[in-house]
Amino acid sequence: MSNQTNPQGTEYPSLNLAFEMTKEQLSYQPSIVDALDSKANFTLSSATVLTIAATVFRGTFFAQMNSALTDVIELVLLVLYAIILFCSYQAYCLRPYTSVPHPAKFEKYLRENEEYTKGVLYSTMVDAFEKNEGTINKKSKWATLAMSGLIIEGAITALTTLLQVWR
Repeated sequence: MSNQTNPQGTEYPSLNLAFEMTKEQLSYQPSIVDALDSKANFTLSSATVLTIAATVFRGTFFAQMNSALTDVIELVLLVLYAIILFCSYQAYCLRPYTSVPHPAKFEKYLRENEEYTKGVLYSTMVDAFEKNEGTINKKSKWATLAMSGLIIEGAITALTTLLQVWR
């Protein structure tokens, strides 16, 4: 930041804008986490239903198919389920998120001027946002992998069921 002052006498004329925008973005992050948790929960629940359905269908529809082929299909579905379970867990598990400000840490700034304190808080919010963003990106990647596994599992289950219905 430069040491120039604007006509209002403040060294950082855009500090209020940057502070408010960063505060808003930081407050939005928990809703992203909640949405990703919901997606992981949906994926895990759906994969469980598909795996149960495939197991039930083995006794009805798959009985007419080659036993070795049904064993392979069921093994693939179970492996996919295990992968989805792992990925969903990774997306869904608790992780630490940083929030700002922690009141005890900023008590010492109460005697400072507002611009200085806002600058310190702004810097702290940016750090917290970046830490949280990295955690959210990891959570998103795991949720995406779990959803991809669910799509593959659903496609395999649907195709094998359609093959049996059309036989």
